[in-house]
Amino acid sequence: MTEPASLDASPLEYGKLPDDRLIQLLFTEADQLPLAAAREIVARSRRLIPALAGIIEEGCNWHKHDAGWCAVVHAAYLLGAIADEAAIPPLLLAMEDAGYWDNEMLTYDLPAIFGRIGPKALSLLREIAHDDEQEPSLRDSAMMSMAAVAQNHPEYGQEVFLFIGSIAADSNENRETRAYAGCILLDCGRQEHEALLLSLVRSGVAANMFDAGEVRRDIKDQHLHAYLHDWMDFYSPEMIASRRKGTEEARLTEEAALKEALTRDWGEDPDVCPDEDASLDEDAGESEECGLNSPRKPWLVREQLSAHSARTIHEKGFKTADEMNAY
Repeated sequence: MTEPASLDASPLEYGKLPDDRLIQLLFTEADQLPLAAAREIVARSRRLIPALAGIIEEGCNWHKHDAGWCAVVHAAYLLGAIADEAAIPPLLLAMEDAGYWDNEMLTYDLPAIFGRIGPKALSLLREIAHDDEQEPSLRDSAMMSMAAVAQNHPEYGQEVFLFIGSIAADSNENRETRAYAGCILLDCGRQEHEALLLSLVRSGVAANMFDAGEVRRDIKDQHLHAYLHDWMDFYSPEMIASRRKGTEEARLTEEAALKEALTRDWGEDPDVCPDEDASLDEDAGESEECGLNSPRKPWLVREQLSAHSARTIHEKGFKTADEMNAY
């Protein structure tokens, strides 16, 4: 059996790995993938785009509970660094899925990623931003991505910000989407839209987003970190060390972990503490947010079914799937 690549392998050693071994690291190293490995994947460029796209397209990769939880993040980051036109469709899918699965890390970073990819992404981003059947949050991500492109390519600024301004000004548009558009204009310091932004405040569209004072103050400056930051800092040794330290500080000691485990019955939802269980009204039934019937914990149901099936097979002495199915 081939041993996995070492985390502290040299850049030269990563360069010797075949493509599939490099991609495997995205599933095994969680948020500790070294910069040298990330750079090697980016250096192989177009030939690894299908593999990276496949990670994003496989739905189960978005809700992994093991080290593979970070694979979709790596895939999107590295596709963005490759910045090839072929990376646009999987990154658009990542934008949609990041919103659906509440992946705030990717939702924040994707505008900067599209900003790096540039004008070739604008037409598809505009389609999403203009589609009033899409979720406002997804349309917001698309508009922010368009704004990021404009920040990197000022020659597209007038076109992009006229479009975003038209969304903000359209009284037939979804109010939340209009407010998001206003936030983007404010972030980017688009002073030509100051009157529009103040009208959003007066009409209540911008409630809980920005007020008149913020418009008058912030329109004079640009607040562009979300549009221009370097997401590849994720792989810097300093950031990796910081995340590792945070994980280690949050980890239970062996004694505490054993004590926690012994307070649980088999198959019990670990997101509910014993005290909470005891306080529930016995007649109230399962909460929608926890327990075996919870959509958040379908794996508990699968574990119980799997264990029940295994016991039945053993007790009945079944030898084939047909015997089990007949039972």
